[in-house]
Amino acid sequence: MCGFVVLLNHTARRPPPSHGDPCAALAHRGPDASGHLDLGGGNWHAALHFRRLAVVDLDPRSDQPFGSPKRGVLVYNGEIYNASYLREVLRKRQVTFSTEGDTEVLYELLLQPDAPRLLDQVDGMFAFALLLPDGELRYGRDRLGVKPLYTAVDAAGRTVALASEIEPLRAAGLTGDVDPVAVAQGAMFLWTPPPRTGWQRVRAVPAGTVLSRRAPGYDEASPWWRAGAATPAGDIGAAVRASVARQVRADVTVGLLLSGGLDSTWLGVEMSREGFAGPAFAARARTTAPTAEPFEDDAPYAARVARRLGLPLTWVDLDVDVLRRIPELVTAMELPFGDPAAVTLMQLSRAACGEATVLLSGLGVEELFLGYERYQAVLLLQRLPAWARPALGATTVVPGPRRYRG
Repeated sequence: MCGFVVLLNHTARRPPPSHGDPCAALAHRGPDASGHLDLGGGNWHAALHFRRLAVVDLDPRSDQPFGSPKRGVLVYNGEIYNASYLREVLRKRQVTFSTEGDTEVLYELLLQPDAPRLLDQVDGMFAFALLLPDGELRYGRDRLGVKPLYTAVDAAGRTVALASEIEPLRAAGLTGDVDPVAVAQGAMFLWTPPPRTGWQRVRAVPAGTVLSRRAPGYDEASPWWRAGAATPAGDIGAAVRASVARQVRADVTVGLLLSGGLDSTWLGVEMSREGFAGPAFAARARTTAPTAEPFEDDAPYAARVARRLGLPLTWVDLDVDVLRRIPELVTAMELPFGDPAAVTLMQLSRAACGEATVLLSGLGVEELFLGYERYQAVLLLQRLPAWARPALGATTVVPGPRRYRG
């Protein structure tokens, strides 16, 4: 998972004392290594903190912060799946490498004069911050914003902070007050549309964008990717197959969250083709609490798929008492949301962490393939006369009992 915090102060002094240790707030994101670096110039000072969860290239030479003060220092969360290809592209530019990891590949790529164009060739999920020798801070996210990255600025506009989670920003005293608009959006849509986060001073960094801060109070944004034409339906199978093949390659154990639905079953089939033999994890409900979320038991379907694929299946007995889980859900999710699937995912992840470091799941596929009923309703809405759309369209934002089930 990994995580990082960057504090940049545009004064000669160090960043102001925080109300907590930013690195400690990220300890759960990276148990394998941690790093910290202080840098400064005539009118700026920066502190970079990093926590590492090693998945590919376990060599400590890939630990972060990565680089040197003379060229630039990188902190980065994510994985570059076509790092080998990009390494060869950069070698043709006379770039030499000292590690086999993707961190160094991204580092050298970001230092190229045409870095935004090269970013479009990157196949991966990532969030990064690159501090250059003159104090310029460049930061950005992958195409779809898979990896989180938040930014906050103090009231004076001189201290900017970046973090993989909101909690380190709160520890640094930079979140400000609760954002009532974000809370209202969370209640209405059951999620928080970016860039809002629930805090007035905290914003989500835009996906597919690189930002640069050279002076206090000004960030220059450069979008490097925009959604293009849709992939033809006939190519979807090949795209999923190639994606799974890339993501099962790791130097640690990869597992599968299996529900028996189309999404996770498809993943299981493609993973098996790549030699995957487990572990797989499936949930089953074991609660009669009056505050429990209604839970459709996927166990029979998951068991059937596991038998068909020959996968060892570990059962996780769930406590789906939502009210009792609210405090830990708020801590983990951070943003206003209303998806009860988080209760299941949290318990599955905790049960799996002793056996697998990476988990593949079908989460998010419904959004990509428009599988939820609300997406079908939008398509039908577009076929109605213009005068009828406002009244009927308003009903789609009212949460219903099946609103978050696909």
